[in-house]
Amino acid sequence: MLSSMKRKKSKKQKDKATLAKVTREMAQPRFAESARKEEEANHRVNKHHGFIPS
Repeated sequence: MLSSMKRKKSKKQKDKATLAKVTREMAQPRFAESARKEEEANHRVNKHHGFIPS
């Protein structure tokens, strides 16, 4: 019964996950906030319509 219960992530696991996320984000090119919002809006529209730009 104990094996079926979800375990909480340890602080060390959370820290590693956060570091990995930040590292991925820092590897991407920088955008101004307005350009980032536009990019996210376009991504949501394209994803919704099944269109993937090349």
